[in-house]
Amino acid sequence: GSKFLDVILNRSNLRWPLPSDMPKRLKFSLVKKVSRRGKYILIEMDNLNTLIIHLGMTGRIIITKDDLSQEDVGAFYHNTARNSKTLTKVWEKHDHVVFKFVNMKGKEQNLIYNDIRRFGAMDLVKSEAVLSHKWLRNLGPEPLSSEFSLKYLEKRLLRKKNTIKAALMSQEVVAGIGNIYASEILWKSRVSPLRLSDTLRRIEINRIIKETKNVLNNAILKGGSSLKDFRNTSGGMGYFQMHFSVYDREKESCKNKKCSNKIQRIIQSGRSSFFCNNCQH
Repeated sequence: GSKFLDVILNRSNLRWPLPSDMPKRLKFSLVKKVSRRGKYILIEMDNLNTLIIHLGMTGRIIITKDDLSQEDVGAFYHNTARNSKTLTKVWEKHDHVVFKFVNMKGKEQNLIYNDIRRFGAMDLVKSEAVLSHKWLRNLGPEPLSSEFSLKYLEKRLLRKKNTIKAALMSQEVVAGIGNIYASEILWKSRVSPLRLSDTLRRIEINRIIKETKNVLNNAILKGGSSLKDFRNTSGGMGYFQMHFSVYDREKESCKNKKCSNKIQRIIQSGRSSFFCNNCQH
């Protein structure tokens, strides 16, 4: 895999303090595997360390071109070119951590963690202890896995006294679902975000499971949702926002052809929920 040449910490903390020994522990190590658990990116190294990254609200990972001269996502977003000179000497204001590495073609690149609001987080742990890390140990099943089943969700929801919207966004119930996708899933499932979890019938829970997988797979195919901050590692935007059924469509017509209602927006736990009160019950 790729080999880390150096790690530059441009500040000592993000949401929480960064491991001060991270440059020393990662220098000259090889990337063995890159995976994900919920909203956490896991980069496993050959020296038995694993880097855990959470992007928070505005965090982005930028990977420069392998000739270190072409524009990348930073240029797209900030409207300033990152050429070979600036890449080796000057970092932009919100480039908090820079990983310099050699890719599998032998070309040098930079992996830059850029985060305006600094709600993201990083930690470096022994690989054998990753799944028991405090950030990961209580996560629910992956929504696209077979573990996210009717039997599992029915059992979990019976214990919940909060709304189904809150339950879907609870990382202990199911890992990785955020505000946008929770609204989309519930519209597709014809379930109101105001419904209490323990009142759902089996047929409704089954629909939620089915539509969770459908919505997420569709979003993946369209590259995710780019509203303000999200970009992929090569600078491209996602296009799922062009296919939203309810999210960010307040006062617009419901997309159900048999419905003439307008989409409503309410605040739940400080977050916006979008729904149709005619189609969702």
